[in-house]
Amino acid sequence: MRLSFELGISAAGAPILRVRLGSATVTDEHTLPYDEQRLSRLSRQLIDVLRRGNRTRALGEQALSELRFLGEELHRELIPPMLEAELERAAEPLLLDLDEALVPVPFELLHDGRSFLCRRMALGRAVRSSVTRRGQERRTLGMPPRALIIAADPRGDLPEVHGESEAIVEALEREKVRARLLGAADREGLRRELKDFDLVHFAGHADFLVDDPSGSGWHLSSGKLTAADVAELAGGRPMPLVIFSNACESGRTGGWTDGDGDRAARRAYGLAGAFLYAGVRHYVGTQWEVIDGHSATFATAFYRNLASGQAIGAAVRHAREAVVQSGGETALAWASYVLYGDPTDRPLKRTDPKVLPMPSAKALAERESAPWKRPTPQTMKRVGAELAARRGLAPDAPPDAAVAARRRLGPTARALLAGAGAGLVVTAVTAAVLWSRRPEPARLAILPIAAAAPQAAFGARVEACLEGALLAAGTPLTSAVQIGALAQIGTTGKPTAIAPGDDTRALALGAALGARWVLWGALPKDGATGEHGASLRLLEVKAGRLISAFSLPEDELSSSCAAEARKLAAALR
Repeated sequence: MRLSFELGISAAGAPILRVRLGSATVTDEHTLPYDEQRLSRLSRQLIDVLRRGNRTRALGEQALSELRFLGEELHRELIPPMLEAELERAAEPLLLDLDEALVPVPFELLHDGRSFLCRRMALGRAVRSSVTRRGQERRTLGMPPRALIIAADPRGDLPEVHGESEAIVEALEREKVRARLLGAADREGLRRELKDFDLVHFAGHADFLVDDPSGSGWHLSSGKLTAADVAELAGGRPMPLVIFSNACESGRTGGWTDGDGDRAARRAYGLAGAFLYAGVRHYVGTQWEVIDGHSATFATAFYRNLASGQAIGAAVRHAREAVVQSGGETALAWASYVLYGDPTDRPLKRTDPKVLPMPSAKALAERESAPWKRPTPQTMKRVGAELAARRGLAPDAPPDAAVAARRRLGPTARALLAGAGAGLVVTAVTAAVLWSRRPEPARLAILPIAAAAPQAAFGARVEACLEGALLAAGTPLTSAVQIGALAQIGTTGKPTAIAPGDDTRALALGAALGARWVLWGALPKDGATGEHGASLRLLEVKAGRLISAFSLPEDELSSSCAAEARKLAAALR
């Protein structure tokens, strides 16, 4: 579905905004008064809320409430009342078709009173610009696909960059994508090799220069790859299918105008515009600063979903949810990213070669045209003479039905049928044996955290954080919420949470759940979490042994939870 926004002038000479929603050939057009100053002010206020949240490493409930309020105000400015119900019912991916002057508006944060648009739908952006593109979206996916992962930390202040990059490489290679990790990228080398890859991911520092958008760029070990450098790559070999710039303000743009027709590369309007202008089909970036740890969670979940064949819009949306599961809605990164490109496209979907089916021996034997059913003339003459002599008939006498049946099914065909039947029996027996010996799924059960009433909220946060981080790391698990919903304690018949008090009880519960590992923990009984927070233990159920024990502090729960989840995921592979 497409939601289009176009600026225009009314008959009275006033600026208006034309809005259309739908995917049909003919769609209704609605008009709204266009107040450029108010729209710019609301956009700045939304971004300022997120910037303040970045300084405190979370939005906070008050800031989140302010974000919802401003999102509702922006929704009233941009969505006609006649389209609200139709947009609310829409469940398919949504392409935002934007006038170039509306690119800086954070459409992803529109709020309809119940949810943010980017969390409810898979979104993508398309921009109608007066700038002529030099590069064309004509790249075909390589076999196997190739990905370049750039981990750039020239200042040494991004501790999560290398862990993020390694996790992305692992997620891509698991889906048969050939990934190359580049730790120290230089400007000239990157310009030479960029077009060799189907997908390029950059993790590091970037900037957006308001006075000179073409000078915006990625900070590398030997200088900066600017938007002007990227725009000059247009033409020749096609650009990558996907660029993911996981850096601060890498998706922010200035006005999409071309003030210098002879040197369009000089007016590259920021990194996002420069890559799209050069022919990149999909660009993922941020419009403001992001927190390092949360951005790693987003990127890892995005590539795991994308490499499995999901549409790129759905991969972005599910990555937002992974951040929310890991750090709650007050985490910042879920609101930071924008996607330019068709959200329904599957850039890493590979077309498997057609496999010709191999017919079974039984199927071949049932064919009337099987080679062994076509006797030679000499054989037919010899068999006819033998039958005639046996029955005292003339050689050219017609055979009876029994003789005809035996001719149609000779000894070779009967032998093949017998062999086919024996083969089917052996196959069935082998399949039954293999099915009985199939390995059990290696699942992890997260048991509810034992906590007194004053600390129950913190215990629930620990459970949710661990569940989201482990799911983002690709660990199959049974969550504490699922376990609590299924538990039947005593004779009340009501679902009751299970919170073990020791390893013996935890191992018994893990065995009852059919899990290979079990993770349980408790909070201090004195009512204060203290500097140690929650104490957790990971056990192997069958061996009954302790694998690891660790603590999660309350003050830095999100970052420590993500770090421990990565360690657990590595230990359980």
